[in-house]
Amino acid sequence: AGSGAYLVQAYWFSFHPILTIESLDVGALGANGFYLYTSNVDPSYVSINDLELGAVGGTSLQLYNFDAVTLTNSNLGTPTGYGINMYGRSAVGSSSLENVQVDSADAYGIYFASANVEMNAVSASSSTYSGLYLSGNSASVTNSTFTNNGYYGMQCSGTTINDCSGNDRTGNLMGEQSGCSEACTTAGGGGDTG
Repeated sequence: AGSGAYLVQAYWFSFHPILTIESLDVGALGANGFYLYTSNVDPSYVSINDLELGAVGGTSLQLYNFDAVTLTNSNLGTPTGYGINMYGRSAVGSSSLENVQVDSADAYGIYFASANVEMNAVSASSSTYSGLYLSGNSASVTNSTFTNNGYYGMQCSGTTINDCSGNDRTGNLMGEQSGCSEACTTAGGGGDTG
């Protein structure tokens, strides 16, 4: 399986998916993990709980155009691409991540664009780029760990951070954060706990 192959690749064009993945232990993959895409304008949702991946030969989880994603109690392994690469629908719905781990991603650990998101107890460490990259809309990031990454712990572009408390962003090559709102600076009360 090459870098263009996926464990699961699904497209929805004519109806809106409401997808649930529950208690799945995949182990090591010589390919990308999951690629899920919808182009339907009706509401589309994904819920993933208890997903376990090992070494991943690409990106662990790619999600495009979903209104809301719920990801809980999951380990997305050590990908040679992104841990999570999510492009949502701007200002529609809200996604949540809780108790999610990505280690040593060979890109961004977690990348969220155009998606409102709440994260709690999330870990993305030792990534080649930043542990967490947020672009657009609003986010809350609490009690999470983004350490020892090649760029920043957290990196933001056009994102409003509502809550940034209890996070550990130590040991990142370029600093604890870049471009995130005042809530994520040490002076704003969002300093490192580590």
